[in-house]
Amino acid sequence: MTGKGVKVAFIADGLDTTILGFTRRDGTPVFFDYQDFAGDPAGTPTGGGEAFGDASSIAAQDDPNGTPLFFDLNQFVNAAHPLPSPCDIRIRGMAPGASLAGLKAFGPAGTAPVFTDDVDVINESFGGNPFPDNDNDPVSLADRAAVAAGITVVASTGDSGYNGTMGSPSTASYVISAGASTQFRS
Repeated sequence: MTGKGVKVAFIADGLDTTILGFTRRDGTPVFFDYQDFAGDPAGTPTGGGEAFGDASSIAAQDDPNGTPLFFDLNQFVNAAHPLPSPCDIRIRGMAPGASLAGLKAFGPAGTAPVFTDDVDVINESFGGNPFPDNDNDPVSLADRAAVAAGITVVASTGDSGYNGTMGSPSTASYVISAGASTQFRS
């Protein structure tokens, strides 16, 4: 129920794996591995929003060291559109017992080789729209091989909104597709 014993690799941009939200009550880290495949020089800043969202939704700890951890959203929004301060939230992952391998794959060039090993699930928060979409692009082929090896692959649909287009690899029948939208109809 908590994800304990499950290893999840997520492929996104970079993030600081040492923040308190990725430390368990007993002091052990949520991350068992972190690799930078983007080819950026050490210390290159990264927005990290995608990676933080992915990692947090999976295994964030909302009470490291037994103390509730709050994030003030007002510190993370555009100053032109401020929120009331403080605008505190707690973030707890859906599987707080899971362990994560973070794979930074997106730097200034936008692409990088990625290698995952010894994981149960791969979370891909990226995609494309090849035409024709016939499951033979490099990511789809890699995902097919991962699934054949017993790894579950979850991919973003592109999060393009209500009438958005699903992209590869989420269109593959062997991949679990996940999406979100802030658009709604009244």
